[in-house]
Amino acid sequence: MIPHMNPMFTAATADLTDPELVSRIARGEVDAFVLLWNRYRALVFRWCCGRLHDHSAAEDALQETMYAFWKVVASGRPVRSPRGLIMTIARRRCVDAIAP
Repeated sequence: MIPHMNPMFTAATADLTDPELVSRIARGEVDAFVLLWNRYRALVFRWCCGRLHDHSAAEDALQETMYAFWKVVASGRPVRSPRGLIMTIARRRCVDAIAP
């Protein structure tokens, strides 16, 4: 399921950096998570498709990746590179999906 965001948030915050969005996500701002999701969903989905060769499995890996990212941020753990963390989680999800 792709989350949706408040259009007012999009117009006012489209230029926020990833670290700024992570700070907002940590404070519970769902719209910040949706904006980050929208920034990375195509990249993560394509990357997972390339490894899994299955659109459905790639979609599952994308959703699991972003949920895991949300949990890390919500836990208060510092995130220096949101993109790096997202892609690391995606790689792990793909490896788990391929492993017997």
